[in-house]
Amino acid sequence: MTNVGERAAIRDARGFCAVHSRMLSAGRNALGLAIIHHDVLKQLRQDLEAMPAVPQRRPSLLQRARGQSNRPASLFQGQQPCTVCVRVQDTSRRYAEALVIGLSGELQDALRHSVGLCVPHLRLTLSLAPAKEALLLREIQLTLWDALLCELDEFTRKQDHRFQHEASGKEADSWRRALRLVA
Repeated sequence: MTNVGERAAIRDARGFCAVHSRMLSAGRNALGLAIIHHDVLKQLRQDLEAMPAVPQRRPSLLQRARGQSNRPASLFQGQQPCTVCVRVQDTSRRYAEALVIGLSGELQDALRHSVGLCVPHLRLTLSLAPAKEALLLREIQLTLWDALLCELDEFTRKQDHRFQHEASGKEADSWRRALRLVA
């Protein structure tokens, strides 16, 4: 992580969000993360040092009701969002735009034979799609969700003690796929 601009952006964000921190900690770039977090912790230390030494009076009940506070709201809060989140959002938008364009071609068949889009990506793609493509995407997604609902029903049925002797099929991981699609 020697890119000065990237390190500055991460420092300005006061590090990564919790989700991306966990993902990065599972990776193999300990040295890069150590260098980045050295910068981030130095910045956080400066933020804390800049805090007044004498605690400020707690705002009155009326001030709190109005949303007023004597405390610095931005303490430890980054001036920028998580840099990984920004890249993920940009990439997601580009892929959603490509999907909308490809729906009238080869991507339509690929989507029909997939597990479908997760809800956040479906929401994004529908927001970018013209009416014709939005209706097509809606129809494909409803068909895929209907199939998953059937698998969830079958999984649930087989959990009943009367049917536990039946072998599991493709419904066995339907609950995991449902979790991924919704989140």
